[in-house]
Amino acid sequence: MNTLRLKGDKRLRDRLMVPDSYSHNHKLVSAPGGYRHRLDEAGRTDPGHPASLHEIYRGAIASGAEAVNIHSIYVASSWRNQYQPDIVKLLRSVGHSVYDFRNPSAGDTGLHWGELDPDWQEWNVAKYRHALWHPIAEDGFKSDMEALAEAEIIVLLLPSGRSAHVEAAWACGRGKPVIVHIPEPCEPELMYKLFNAITCDDVELLELLAQHTAQIGELSLGERVLKP
Repeated sequence: MNTLRLKGDKRLRDRLMVPDSYSHNHKLVSAPGGYRHRLDEAGRTDPGHPASLHEIYRGAIASGAEAVNIHSIYVASSWRNQYQPDIVKLLRSVGHSVYDFRNPSAGDTGLHWGELDPDWQEWNVAKYRHALWHPIAEDGFKSDMEALAEAEIIVLLLPSGRSAHVEAAWACGRGKPVIVHIPEPCEPELMYKLFNAITCDDVELLELLAQHTAQIGELSLGERVLKP
């Protein structure tokens, strides 16, 4: 995690940094400065209200905050998730280093089972097990696991499936902060209390990521149970 230390006044710094106080369910409250913006029904920023956190964050990096925390982030999600490309783009646009499993490197579009076998959807368990040792599968696994191991923070972006949840659980077990980002209503899941925080829109996510990695790691959705 890098911290950009730039010249800037306290007002801008206050608008960037997430306050220390949280409500009982750890939902972030508005920081000083009034930057939290209203959204219209389509989820767009209301032009009649203060700039979005995204705009403030970019402006701070360009010209003004005393400390802006820049993280290495692994976005764990699904190929079917329609939000994933925009979340990766958003996080990168404010300076974070983000692993994109759909495009892990130049010319690499990630693992597609169809590259191993056009009839992969007809596999039985034995064929699936054998396919895990295919060189293409091995390369895809190596790429994802290296990025997961190097990441400071994991964003579990819902809706997502088995792989993303295995990745988040592995990271949690290694002591890495895991943020569950839920941009649309979903079925409640009790065991998300193992993770550090839940965010429900892009503003909350960016607010949280404005903090130091250690501060995010101190949050816990299950602290009343897990801590004496």
